[in-house]
Amino acid sequence: MHIQSCLTLPMVASARTHELSRVHSAPDDLRLRWGMELFVASFADKELIVRVLELLNCLHHFGALRRGEPPAARLFGWREIGGPLTTKGQFLQRLLAERGWRHEEVLFIDDQADNIRSARPVCRTFWVRSAQGLSMEDLEQLRSTGGAGLSLLEPSERLQSIPAENASGATEDGRRSSLAQLSSEGEGEAGSLTTTDMV
Repeated sequence: MHIQSCLTLPMVASARTHELSRVHSAPDDLRLRWGMELFVASFADKELIVRVLELLNCLHHFGALRRGEPPAARLFGWREIGGPLTTKGQFLQRLLAERGWRHEEVLFIDDQADNIRSARPVCRTFWVRSAQGLSMEDLEQLRSTGGAGLSLLEPSERLQSIPAENASGATEDGRRSSLAQLSSEGEGEAGSLTTTDMV
C-alpha cells in the first residue's frame, strides 16, 4: 500500500515530550513495516515545506527512493500540485496514473473537507477533524494497521456530514479550505504554510 501523506505539523506541535519519539519514528515504521511511500502535498511553496521538514528533522522521510529521483522527490507544493486552481483530487489522480497505483493502494490524510471530497473518488481518505491535527490514537492506528484502521473509521455516509463552505471560504466549524486560505493571504506572503496546510 502507498500512503500519499501522513505527517501534519499540528500533530507534531501538539505531541507531548514523551510522545515525540513515536511521532518521529512513525514514518520509518510505516516505510519499514508496511512498505509505504510517504508524500506531502500542500498549497504552500515547496521551499517552505522543505524548510519546515528540515527543522523537524523529517526531510529524509521524503527523499529519493529510486535511482535518478531528485532529493525531496515526494514533496509537492502548490506549483507541483498544478497551481492554486487544481484540487488535491486532480493532483492525486495524476499521481496515481503516473505510478500505476489503484484506489485501494493509496491513503490520503488531510484536515480540509474540500480536499477530502475531491480525493474520495481517487483513493482512500481519512479526514482529520481536530484542529490539533492527527491524534496520537490515529497515529497508532496508522502504525498498527498500515492505514486500514483509519480508512475504516470514515464510512462513506459520514462524508455527507463534512461541512460545506460559505462564500468567505469558512466551513460551518470555522475552518477554511486551503484554496480560500491561500487566496485570502494576498496581504501577506502568498502560499505561506500554516498548520492546516501541511498534510
